[in-house]
Amino acid sequence: MKEDIIVIKNKDGIDEQFYKISQFTSVLTNKDYIIYTDKKYTNNKLNVYCSIISFIDGELTYSPLETEEDKQEFKKAFSLLIEK
Repeated sequence: MKEDIIVIKNKDGIDEQFYKISQFTSVLTNKDYIIYTDKKYTNNKLNVYCSIISFIDGELTYSPLETEEDKQEFKKAFSLLIEK
């Protein structure tokens, strides 16, 4: 199975590599989201992240979840993924 690798610049401008788990668009918020991991563990739990993705000036950008609605949409999507 081919993994989707994404590279995101951290706050220090250093490229970090992550692995895409899923992507979805919320009809509630009308935003696109991506769920990803760095394949590292904290307290024996896999690190999983979610960002809002958008195109700004022709570039793909990753933004933190902005609102409680964004966080709830992530939780719903992630719970559906782990049920599979």
